Amino acid sequence: MDLKLKKFLKKLNLDDDEINNLTTVCSGLEITSEGRAKENVRILIDSGFPLCDVSFVVCANPAFLCNDPIDTKSSIESIDGDVEQAIKNDPYIL
Repeated sequence: MDLKLKKFLKKLNLDDDEINNLTTVCSGLEITSEGRAKENVRILIDSGFPLCDVSFVVCANPAFLCNDPIDTKSSIESIDGDVEQAIKNDPYIL
């Protein structure tokens, strides 16, 4: 995993064990750039999702960090109703 990406994940309050588990669950994180992950998180936050809950989404669905940001934005825009609640109910909609 890119060291910059690991530092970014730590800023989301994930510890080393959680980060190692994420790479086991989602091998794509080994090649995902910090920039792509940050952009996906930015889009999530810009949609009204609280920063303090981003780590929940990352742990539940780490593959969303590997998404093309355009796809993440489209997924969020397709949600009817409360974006935060919809994502908390089903993080895989990202």
